[in-house]
Amino acid sequence: RSTVGVILKNNSKYTEAEPLFKRAPAIREKALGKDHLDVAQSLENLAKLYRKLDRIKDAEPLEERALIDGLDADSGMVFSFFGV
Repeated sequence: RSTVGVILKNNSKYTEAEPLFKRAPAIREKALGKDHLDVAQSLENLAKLYRKLDRIKDAEPLEERALIDGLDADSGMVFSFFGV
């Protein structure tokens, strides 16, 4: 599924993509609940953006939460944090 943030990121428009990626987890959490898999995916998207920008310290806590939330959702999904 494509979002505007993903499209911007894929076109190297990182500055424009960041605010969209930052808002997405809160919006999804409010609508779907904290432990929903879509929230974890939004956190992973933001973490990937931060890694692309070499902001590793910003990415790591998001990756950790995305992994924990993804496991809590019992999805069996394996996140690809390093495959930006």
